[in-house]
Amino acid sequence: MSAGTAGGGGSSGAPGGPVAPAGAGGASKPCFGGCGFVAKVPVVFPAYALVKGNRLTMEIACKTVCRGVGALRYSSKGTVIAKFRFQLSAKGLARVTAKLNAAGRKLLAKKKRVIASVSIDVIAARGAPTTYVSALELTRMTPRPHGKGKHKQSTRAGVPVLRVLG
Repeated sequence: MSAGTAGGGGSSGAPGGPVAPAGAGGASKPCFGGCGFVAKVPVVFPAYALVKGNRLTMEIACKTVCRGVGALRYSSKGTVIAKFRFQLSAKGLARVTAKLNAAGRKLLAKKKRVIASVSIDVIAARGAPTTYVSALELTRMTPRPHGKGKHKQSTRAGVPVLRVLG
């Protein structure tokens, strides 16, 4: 047996087995920088959604033509509190408005802000549907930025957009 060759193992006090066959595929040397994968997520999730009355508004950005459906859930039970649809005919932002259902209205009647789970089924360009899940803050006021000047808030056409500056 030589260095880099897998052995067959053995049990306590017993000799090991024959050398195992070499593995297929993979890097033959350690990876440095260029061996990772690049995630190509076609949708940029909103950081928060503004709640006004029984509706919430958020913006979803797509890096290409896309369309999709989504649902907001709260709690470990996954109670659906709103559903929505969106479509972009080119790269850009889509303003999405969703109507809160009875469970959503009841939940937000007692709270100023809630962290919910948003799941979005996206079809980018002519690809297959893919589901993405993220956290989303539901709030009645635009959240204040955190950190040391890395975030800048702005409003575009009356809807908040969170821009992360390099």
